[in-house]
Amino acid sequence: MYRLLPLIIFMFLITGCKDNTPVKTSDRQTIKQDVSEPDSTNVVIDTLSVNTTENEPEVVKEKTTILVIQCSNGYNYSGGGYDFNPLLEKELRKIDDFEIVEFSYKKLMGSIYQGVYDKKYAKPIMEKIDADIYIMTRFADDFLERRGKATNWGYELKLLNTKTMEQKISIGADSMESYEELQENITKNIDKLVKDIQILSTKK
Repeated sequence: MYRLLPLIIFMFLITGCKDNTPVKTSDRQTIKQDVSEPDSTNVVIDTLSVNTTENEPEVVKEKTTILVIQCSNGYNYSGGGYDFNPLLEKELRKIDDFEIVEFSYKKLMGSIYQGVYDKKYAKPIMEKIDADIYIMTRFADDFLERRGKATNWGYELKLLNTKTMEQKISIGADSMESYEELQENITKNIDKLVKDIQILSTKK
């Protein structure tokens, strides 16, 4: 009997230290809910953030439309192969903010469109072809008057805002020795022309 006493005491100690209190069903559900359910507040914020970014409208900048009018005194020059208007159109097409409108002879049938270098003569063209800016061009001298001259190649450009009817002389040069030099001068000064167009086109 005395030999079994230590074993009985040991068994009693083990049984007494063990917590047999049952876990309530509601406690189990609370613990499970805390672990499995995400924070709904964070989910809403994330969703709003994503939707706001996706729904932002893309801003498309409107281009300035430009019409290069037939050279006012270029008829006889063009017969000799001298026409710098295509060069102007080529250089201006490189500007992303510009859109070159075609000078359509078909649309202008029955209208007076030759010799235009001032706003008071541009109205017949404006009735047929719409553009924000008109570029009017001319050579420095009449072709027949400059026959036999070794120098005095020149040109001038005038801009017209068709909405406000404000006009402005832009680039030009005179006393050049060749048509090639005239073309080079246009290319060299194209940045000034672009700036003049941008300033004039902002006036409404």
